[in-house]
Amino acid sequence: MKKSHRWIPSVYRGITSSVYRGNAMSSVYRGTFSSVYGPFKTSQNSPPEDYIPRYTEEIAFPRYTEEVIPRYSSILGVEYTEENICSSVYRGNISSNPLSLGMCTLEKRGNLFILTLTGKNNINDEHTLSPARALSICAALAEAKSQAVDGSALITLAPGKFFCNGVDLKTITPASFAADVLHCVEHIKAVGAEMMALPMPTIAAVTGHISGSGALFAMLHDYVVMTSSKGVIYMSEMDIGMSLPDIGAALLRAKVGSASARRDLVLGTVKVRGEAAVSMGIVDRVYDSEEEVVGAAMRMGEEMGKKGWCGKAYGENRKLLYPEFCEMLGLKHQVVFPSKI
Repeated sequence: MKKSHRWIPSVYRGITSSVYRGNAMSSVYRGTFSSVYGPFKTSQNSPPEDYIPRYTEEIAFPRYTEEVIPRYSSILGVEYTEENICSSVYRGNISSNPLSLGMCTLEKRGNLFILTLTGKNNINDEHTLSPARALSICAALAEAKSQAVDGSALITLAPGKFFCNGVDLKTITPASFAADVLHCVEHIKAVGAEMMALPMPTIAAVTGHISGSGALFAMLHDYVVMTSSKGVIYMSEMDIGMSLPDIGAALLRAKVGSASARRDLVLGTVKVRGEAAVSMGIVDRVYDSEEEVVGAAMRMGEEMGKKGWCGKAYGENRKLLYPEFCEMLGLKHQVVFPSKI
């Protein structure tokens, strides 16, 4: 028997309002995101001292099985081992660096930066967007930005069944559900700000499922390539019984041009596969295998790199394309002129 949906009417109305009008106050949460403790600030509503460590109690580098290492070695043409697969561009004090949380790695190959979401469960990791992972991603993006040159590009990878399975529900407690969710959203907003300000093209090589804020994370990239049959795009908010954060609705309005496509994604909770995602304008290209997806993303990055585009101009023009979304992230546009003609 097909499972019936028991959606909460107030949640449905809140999502409808935020997707079509951007009214954050129609959410089931009252108040503004900026009033909730974020990743880089505290307030009188900050959690107790033992609140954050539950996100970061596992701070060892991930361990990869023999199944994963050869596959990514062949795709990227690099001989990885369990010792060097977690090496990053960062060369500072590992203990003080968010990259040391073992949630992602950053590798530089020529002008290409390769961001890989990692985890302790090897290929079965869901790569959820916990605050710890969000901080790790922010650190990686900031490092890529600091080393970027004209012609740089970023490729994001994630091995296994899930590319990104959204907010980490294990970090959320029933007693403080709203505050915990908003805490996660603030961290995801930080990732969005770093990604949208990055002075280079960004490409997500989606080789697994993307769900909820995980789908939004993929959409933060300029280009998305995906497998044709393995993996679906799934906005799960209605099935969970919660409204979409205003920042997520703004991103959907910016990246998904069709109102009917947004309706099907958010209100209909339709699980979209690669070919359909191309038709809806969410994904740019689809390929049959993981290897083809990653290879295509790498080629796209290399081809864009050959153009030698001004990174600062690229980042500023991106902001101009999505003004509402970038304004919500607190990003300001700057005029860029060429140094010489």
